[in-house]
Amino acid sequence: MKTWTIALKDTLIRFRDRNAILLMIAAPLLIALVMGAAFGGQNGDTSPIYEIPVVLINADEGDLGQEFLDILTSIKVETTEGVKPLFLATEMTNVEEAKTLIEEGESRGVVYLPPKFSATLRSGVGEDAERGTATVEVFTDPASSVSPGIIRGVVARIASGFSTVLIGNSVAVAQLLNHVTDIPVVFVNEDTGPVSEALNDAFAPGNFDDLFILTTADTLAEAQSQLDAGDVQAIIHITDQFSNAVMTGADSATVAENVEIITAPILAASLVEDVALGVIFGFGSDADPNADPEPSTILTNLENLEDILNEENTSFAETEGPRNRITVGSTNVGTGEEFNLLNYFVPSMAIFFLMFAVFDGTQSILEEERDGTLHRMMSTPTSHSAIILGKIGGVFLTGILQFVVLVVVSGVAFSVDWGNDPAGMTLLVLGTVSAATSLGAFIASFARTVNQAGVLGTAITLVSAILGGNFIDFRAIPAWLVPISKLTINRWAMEGFFNLTLGGMGLADVALNIGALFGMAVVFFVLSLVLFNRRFVK
Repeated sequence: MKTWTIALKDTLIRFRDRNAILLMIAAPLLIALVMGAAFGGQNGDTSPIYEIPVVLINADEGDLGQEFLDILTSIKVETTEGVKPLFLATEMTNVEEAKTLIEEGESRGVVYLPPKFSATLRSGVGEDAERGTATVEVFTDPASSVSPGIIRGVVARIASGFSTVLIGNSVAVAQLLNHVTDIPVVFVNEDTGPVSEALNDAFAPGNFDDLFILTTADTLAEAQSQLDAGDVQAIIHITDQFSNAVMTGADSATVAENVEIITAPILAASLVEDVALGVIFGFGSDADPNADPEPSTILTNLENLEDILNEENTSFAETEGPRNRITVGSTNVGTGEEFNLLNYFVPSMAIFFLMFAVFDGTQSILEEERDGTLHRMMSTPTSHSAIILGKIGGVFLTGILQFVVLVVVSGVAFSVDWGNDPAGMTLLVLGTVSAATSLGAFIASFARTVNQAGVLGTAITLVSAILGGNFIDFRAIPAWLVPISKLTINRWAMEGFFNLTLGGMGLADVALNIGALFGMAVVFFVLSLVLFNRRFVK
């Protein structure tokens, strides 16, 4: 009971101190707001990075170089100020002069497209053809940490898109050209009318050069069995009503209704159908007597398919704009809640100023020792242990109330999300305050004077804050420094609060952090009691 009375008395004294209130409550909230505004102020759909100054040098004589740069400069990002260009581009012609701008800090990078960029990318047709490799050179500022990665990543993404389109075109051409020769086709003519012989002449094997290997079958069933067995890849079937349609003056479309073309799933299926119907249309009443019945036009188009695809790409760019040809997709997995950097900085500053507050509180034991009030208390019937526990308990209670006030005020005033697991948050706060209070008591137990305890407390607070991630993201700490970082209360506390507030995790995920904090608390508390007893028990 006496321990509780001492703890409550010390707590009330601290909360009546205006300077203490500023240190414990106002300062962490104010600094967290400033850091949140400086480093963020955006949600998950906006970017703080835009208008990165870059120099573009296009030495290419063709159209692909300019198209590449058009895509680069057309990328837009959502910012807190609206839609902004990702890059602020300047065009130059001299590479060395452009590099000078990087050295002078006026540009973050240079993108250089070499001569014959377009010609190199378009070289080689077919699977065995030799294709050239065009190199896009990117020069970046080594003093910058973020922009070089963005520039290189975007350039690599655009280059990958170009490679995919161009290689895909070439492979498509090669595959089609490899399949448009020697296609095994079976011809079935069931017509016995006056036009039947003319049909046989029209579909004579010699009329198709190397395009078809044409054979005949007496019935459709026989031809179908050959197709099912894989002996042929297409059937051209003429029904017994073909002559009647032609002799009654039917047009090409009506005549074609008496023809059935069956193909296997091959690349050249449409070619077989086009060639066959081209011949059949010649028997219609509306046929052009001067039309070339040979499939030379179709073959020419296939051989020039890559040129056709390139023309279509250019036409698409003219109507849709180059930026729509390559897009960079980003998907948020989860509920897509708004990201608030205060969720990081408020717990961070709460821990940082908690250390100052509890260290200052435990130093009060030394102040009372210096002023003689502690010795007068120990001359009373109250045990030494009860007095020391009361003093430490008052610091602990002050730290708990400080954290509770910060949680409530930041949540109501600044919409800070403290997670969805009250049990995990409660245990983490208790563990953090316990560890900090015990460390403060341990420092006070061996410090000879108040000034010495203040110097040691301030030094430990600042070093722990730097190593533990109060000022920088703890995940950015180098690997070799992580073991040292995990010797601090700040690191275990920051990691736990990060997982609860920003990671959406629960008690099970921060159990190790809670255990580590309570473990530190026990060790420092036991050591401080031992040293205090040696100090005050004569």
